[in-house]
Amino acid sequence: MATLSDAKVRSAKPRETQYKMFDEGGLHLLVKPNGKKTWRVRQFTDGRETIKTLGDWPALPLQHARAMAGGLSKNSVSSFETVARSWLRENEPKWKPITKRVVTARLETYVFPKIGSKEVSAVRPSEVLDILEERRAAGQYETATRILQYLTAIFGLACVRYDLSFNPAAEVGRTRLARPRTQHRLMGSMDDLGKALAQFDDYQNRTTARAIEFLVLTAARSAEVRFADWSEFHSLGRTNGAEWHLSADRMKMGLPHVVPLTPQAVAILKEQAGGGKWPESGLVFPQKGKPMSENTMLYALYKKGWRGKMTIHGFRSNFSSHANEHGWNPDVIESALAHQLPGGKVRRAYARATYTKERRKLMDWWAGQVMTRKRVSGLLS
Repeated sequence: MATLSDAKVRSAKPRETQYKMFDEGGLHLLVKPNGKKTWRVRQFTDGRETIKTLGDWPALPLQHARAMAGGLSKNSVSSFETVARSWLRENEPKWKPITKRVVTARLETYVFPKIGSKEVSAVRPSEVLDILEERRAAGQYETATRILQYLTAIFGLACVRYDLSFNPAAEVGRTRLARPRTQHRLMGSMDDLGKALAQFDDYQNRTTARAIEFLVLTAARSAEVRFADWSEFHSLGRTNGAEWHLSADRMKMGLPHVVPLTPQAVAILKEQAGGGKWPESGLVFPQKGKPMSENTMLYALYKKGWRGKMTIHGFRSNFSSHANEHGWNPDVIESALAHQLPGGKVRRAYARATYTKERRKLMDWWAGQVMTRKRVSGLLS
């Protein structure tokens, strides 16, 4: 029978020595002399008593503490990673291989090192928030949003499959964290761009060097290149017919995107494939068998002396600015960048179909502009 209430917890005063206020199911509030109030739960496992700390009041209110204690009392011994792997397996049939690779990489990189070994019922909202805030502090707002979606679904599965009575990610989701206004990334001049690409001709890690040049030639985002899969590429053997098809789940705007590939971009892919038969699937630009780290290309720029002068994402700004300055149709440029075009769905669908030929011409022109500056820079160096 519950004995505590919000009012009792709030009015609890510190004493000279710490004391406990008991609730149901082994849950109790430890009140310390300094006024700090901590939720703990007493358990018995194989005849041994253990005390687990759930969190501090008021960050963890009574209702949530009861929910967490209730999950623990059901002797849930599944770690968060165990539940997450189960969630991945259950979703695999409806996902494309690249989707599973992206989701798995994000969990393994940002989530499992933080809470993977914890019992799923012991994960607190503050720990979920810490994971998201770390990504947001790095400017990865889209990644933080996606991770929150994954965690909400994983804890939802735990509620159904493991009798978890509290979804900490859903609680964090209700806070609706604000996203700062967009800050434009550093962009060098076109001559700087050509010089940087020329410098990478002798870069030791050839996969990184090729990924950077491919990213520039396609005006793609870093994540789109890092997780690129051979299965996404079509008609690579056709002259002026090669395309890169990205599914909606791979795109920031949640819409499928097709990139017309120039001969220069196809040449990079051919080098990366070893010059032989085109692979049917697998990462195009792997790093030790895994997706390339999000900072690999940026740090490569830094090593070549471009810190504070240009960024990987800034190359897209180079493409946009240079194309606009030379009079290309702004809608064609925005379509090439996979930006949301103005108007309704019908108009956007029509625009994507209408601009197919124009976008190929634009990308051919862009490749010529880039490679000319690279050759000139190489001759001058």
